[in-house]
Formats: sequence, C-alpha cells, structure tokens
Amino acid sequence: MTTEQARDRLHAERERGDLMGIQYWPMFLRETGEFAGCAGLRPWSLDPSTIEAGVHLMRSVWGLRLGEEALLGILAHGFDALSLPKIVAGHGIEHRNSRKLLERVGFQYTHDILWSASEIKVCMWEITAEVWRQRRSVQNQDSEALELEPPPRTQVEHLRARGSRVETIFPDSDSLDALGMGMNLMDLSTRRPSAQAGYNQGKAIADQLSEFWR
Repeated sequence: MTTEQARDRLHAERERGDLMGIQYWPMFLRETGEFAGCAGLRPWSLDPSTIEAGVHLMRSVWGLRLGEEALLGILAHGFDALSLPKIVAGHGIEHRNSRKLLERVGFQYTHDILWSASEIKVCMWEITAEVWRQRRSVQNQDSEALELEPPPRTQVEHLRARGSRVETIFPDSDSLDALGMGMNLMDLSTRRPSAQAGYNQGKAIADQLSEFWR
C-alpha cells in the first residue's frame, strides 16, 4: 500500500466512523507509543447489512494478548453502544491462533467461504448479542463471587454443611514459626531460601508454558 493509498483508506475509515459509528481504529502501546496495529468493525463485504469485526496486529506485538483486548473492546462497542444483533468474523483456514482467539471471546463457527478472486478458503464465525450478554453476566457474577469469597475456614465449613468430604489442614502458629515462615504463607520475605527458590523456579516454568501456549 502506498502512502497515498494509506491516506485514502484512513479518510474512508473516518468517514465510516462519522456516518455509522464504526471504523477500524489504530492501536498504540500505552507504554511506548509504538504502533501496534488496527482493529474495528465494518460492513461485511458479502452482506453489507451484517457487521464484521477484524483485528490486525504488527508482528512485533504478537504474544501480548492485544488481539483479545482489542476484540473485547470492539464487541462491547458493537453490542453495548450500537445494539447490533450479531457480529461476524473470519480467518484463513490455516490461522489457528485466530480461531483460538475467536473461541475465547465467545464466537461460534458457522461455515466456510471462498473469499476474493483468489478463492481463499475462510472460516466464518459469529457471536450474537444474546451470547455476549450471557457471557458478560457470568463474568460479572464470577467477579462478584471472588470479591465476596469468605475466609478459608468459612469456605470449608460451608462445603461440609452441604455434604462435602473435603479435608483441609490449617497450620497453627507454632508450626509456622518452626518452619520459619511466619503467619503469611504468601509473603516471600518470610520464607526460607529453599522455599523461595522452589517458588521462583515454579513461577518461571509457569511463565514459560504461558508464553508457549499463547
């Protein structure tokens, strides 16, 4: 794309934003101001009455979960601000990461199409306003449950009252002092060096696995 073509595309996107409230917005990293890509909504080329979501990231920011963050923001705008009934999205059949992203935010696969004169095979997905609201409701309930979660002893007593056979050991202060841990098991400053080393090693492995599976 030439500089002139880029200007024309930017102008077209801004016009669509003024007329329809949707467009592709540029994204920048908050920490550095680096251009990260673009994301937004537009009329689907095969059916202009249907709105399509898209996210395009620079290779330099792959693996930062920016695609998921951007897509959730796009869906919130489409469903909450514009009251759209549904939103579709598509990806090349070989793009496994795109499929995983759409699945994570609630899209459901619908069908395959052959796109453009080159007849590229594209997998099409959609998410409805009803599914979006249901997922948001569940997420809000989970957040409230976490905020109101009772202390461990109360949790266990509640579970046992409902018939659970859970067994939980709460170490007393003498045992904790003997281990040199103090009263706060999550405070690394009070752990012995061996415990700290084990924790750090486990966290490093978990971080590596998290990066691998992104």
